[in-house]
Amino acid sequence: MSNHEPIRINVDVTNPGQFFACCGLLELADRLWPGAEGWFEDDEREFRVACKGTLRELIEKLTSRPPTAIE
Repeated sequence: MSNHEPIRINVDVTNPGQFFACCGLLELADRLWPGAEGWFEDDEREFRVACKGTLRELIEKLTSRPPTAIE
């Protein structure tokens, strides 16, 4: 998919907030880099996202300008 290592996030999938945060992270990555893929590893203690960017780039994109309304 990319030359980058997958983004890795430690999670507790039994926590609904963390589970849905993973869904949101994947959605954001896919909007920035279409074709992003996400999955759980290590007995579901780690969420990974394979995409054309890094976590640092994703955070920089999110914080570089104020959010806008989606119509």
